Amino acid sequence: MFPSLINCCTIDWFHVWPSDALEMVANNFLEDMDIDPSILREVVSVCKYFHQSTIRVSEKYHSILRRRNYVTPTSYLELILTYKSLLNGKREEVSLKRNRYALGLEKLAFAASQVRSSMTSRDALGIPAGVVELNSNRRLREDVVSSFFLSFFLSFQQLQSQTFLHFLDIPLPICHGTY
Repeated sequence: MFPSLINCCTIDWFHVWPSDALEMVANNFLEDMDIDPSILREVVSVCKYFHQSTIRVSEKYHSILRRRNYVTPTSYLELILTYKSLLNGKREEVSLKRNRYALGLEKLAFAASQVRSSMTSRDALGIPAGVVELNSNRRLREDVVSSFFLSFFLSFQQLQSQTFLHFLDIPLPICHGTY
């Protein structure tokens, strides 16, 4: 008979949960997480505080602006589930970083053992330390020069493929020997 009356009505079925019910729900949802009991009590109290303070702020919002913001039990459950998902994500992130750190330490220990064995073999052969340093410096210079010529060759090859040199059939320089 009056459909607009039914379409524009809102029934307020939301009741505030008591404090002990909030604690029981949070404990129930967070019991499967591997959390220290003292930390779990603090997390539960923080979740309860967030929910209750949101209710107070919503009431203040309603008194000032005359607009309702409903804080429902579903909001509380979403808060707890968001905490669980964030905690799991951070645990995975920390575990990954810890594993990378441990692997890096293993590689550093391996490199240190290789250096020690190289030093002992050098000492056993009676090679002075200065000769080894000169040879390593020469190898380093050779590597730098080789990488320079390789980059020059690759950039020339790219230039040839992108410009008119490709149509003139100018051959690429042939690299022989060591640098």
